[in-house]
Amino acid sequence: MLCSDITYHQNSFGFTKKCTCHNAVHLTFGNISLLLSRSQTTDFTTYIRETLAAECCLADYDERAIYIPTRDFSMMFAMTYNELRLLYEILDHTLLMIEVEEALKCE
Repeated sequence: MLCSDITYHQNSFGFTKKCTCHNAVHLTFGNISLLLSRSQTTDFTTYIRETLAAECCLADYDERAIYIPTRDFSMMFAMTYNELRLLYEILDHTLLMIEVEEALKCE
């Protein structure tokens, strides 16, 4: 599935890689792998950041108590707060790397 060895960011929960075939981002976390356009990556990052803020007062950050909806209403990603935090780190750093990449193209 991966068409490039260029890694945007990686941590203990997952990674993102540049998709040169589709000008997109391969996002892999836990046992999930998604192919997101740049705008989808931005939107997903915003959603995850907002979810982190809303769920910050959970009693147990390791309880799988956060559910991220998908396009299929019968399927959700169940995550812990700590996993969500690591996912946000991946996405946030990826957006930064994409910005740097775009800035370097303009030079």
